[in-house]
Amino acid sequence: MKSWLAWGGVIGLALLAFALREGARASHRAQPTELSPEWAIDDPDAAYHLRRTSLTLHSGHVPGSDRFLNHPAGSPIPWPPLADAIFAGIARATGALHGEGPMRVVNEARLEAVLVHVPPVLGALTVLAV
Repeated sequence: MKSWLAWGGVIGLALLAFALREGARASHRAQPTELSPEWAIDDPDAAYHLRRTSLTLHSGHVPGSDRFLNHPAGSPIPWPPLADAIFAGIARATGALHGEGPMRVVNEARLEAVLVHVPPVLGALTVLAV
């Protein structure tokens, strides 16, 4: 039993190291004006979380409603805000937001290149915690 736990920890650490290395490489490749087609998000749910993270970076808080849902009246966003708040904190820490005040600009290529690695890192951390 203990050997399985040890191997699980080793595998988790290896996955975490790989995800961090790939995340660092991807964030250095992304330029402010280029799109990163190799990391393109094509899942509608993931794309909406990317939009919600971008809105959070611009406004400073996770929006509770969005006019893009049931336009023009808008609709409440059905997902809890914790994941998007975490994504926005990670994106802000990795330099996806540039500028000050109303002139803030989100570097979408860097945002996508960084956030695509968050689920594997969270999965590796979950393995380590278990």
